[in-house]
Amino acid sequence: MISPRAAGLAPAVLSMAVLSGCLGAPAPTPSAPSVWPEPTPSASAPESTPSAHLLLDAAGVGLEFPVVALAAAKPLTLPPAATLAPAQPGQDNAIPLKLGNDEILVAISPAENYAATDPLKSERVGLLRDDGTVNLFDDTESVRSDGFLRQTYAGDMDERWAVWMETSSRNMFESNWRLFAHEIDGGQPILVAAAEDQRATATEVLPLVGGDPFPRLSQGLVWWWTATEQPDGSFRVRVLAADPAGGGAKEMLPQGYGISPVADGVVAVELTDAPQVETSPQQRGLVLIDVSGALTDLVLVAPGSGGIRAVASDDDIVAIFIGDAVLILNTSGQPLAQIPIPEDRAVWELAVCSGQVAFVPATSGGDGERVFIYDTDTLTLSLIDVPDAGPSVDCSDDRVSWKRLVGRWYSTEIAEW
Repeated sequence: MISPRAAGLAPAVLSMAVLSGCLGAPAPTPSAPSVWPEPTPSASAPESTPSAHLLLDAAGVGLEFPVVALAAAKPLTLPPAATLAPAQPGQDNAIPLKLGNDEILVAISPAENYAATDPLKSERVGLLRDDGTVNLFDDTESVRSDGFLRQTYAGDMDERWAVWMETSSRNMFESNWRLFAHEIDGGQPILVAAAEDQRATATEVLPLVGGDPFPRLSQGLVWWWTATEQPDGSFRVRVLAADPAGGGAKEMLPQGYGISPVADGVVAVELTDAPQVETSPQQRGLVLIDVSGALTDLVLVAPGSGGIRAVASDDDIVAIFIGDAVLILNTSGQPLAQIPIPEDRAVWELAVCSGQVAFVPATSGGDGERVFIYDTDTLTLSLIDVPDAGPSVDCSDDRVSWKRLVGRWYSTEIAEW
């Protein structure tokens, strides 16, 4: 079985099949990330039209984005790099966490867990190489143990570090995360932070205000968000950052979540001062946070827009799904493109790397047919026909990946940009 936490990645449990061989077993159909509002069209959300102001600039003026229709997309073929096929039953499961240029950060879930009602063993994290070998990191189960088995639901990596989140929670109303870091070239896992440090000793549960925290690496720091108990016993969600090697966390945004790396730090969804509800935090807009903690407004969320439902970024490019449109801009606030999405579709995930934005318009059940890629250098939209596409995408500097339903399970196809 797979924890609901894994749904936050919309993962498939897959095998590396660059040359031959399998590692893993099938995974269930992915569902929407828990951090964002449910990505299905609602009656209160406006239709995406060229004149709709979904975002405002820092002065509160509506931003006009050049409209790019999905129908204008040109067919694209990318060189295939690898396919991670649905794995064979009875073998350990490799759950992709982050795509790299020649490896994938994965969580390895023991095969025994898929034949049992409850997990029997904790998961391990490691690097799946393009030659099919797996370099497993040391077990972390005994580090700050709460006596329960752990599963890994999110991760990131750069040239030096891999970071990931583990949890033993098996419900969708509490979070007891552990954030670990490990140098790519060796060493031991480092516990960077833990959920219990964000609540009073007498408080038993850290609620999922802002959803499960995801770690992101940028500018030598690991960034994440977490619910934190206030002196009056209420909870607010804030953004923290720390050196992956340890040394304590620093508050970077008192109220915010949904972080994504940019050239100088991260972008984050900033929340209003109003009391927050777990399922629908009230958003103010997107802010830029540099490594010193300095904040700069990037855009504000327009009233009635329905709020930001997905965000991804890289270098100076930021992509957002809001209302019924993918909006693309740079970190100077310059609008680049507005891509309306059909009312019966939503974008569950965005991926931004090397100036390109990838996404899959999918139904509420996660069904899609095409991967769209917008190139911010040429200002052109392309499409790749992917029958039975899933809603998940990922990328690195050199590669992009998407999911495809094969029978009952998802495979992951990796191509070169």
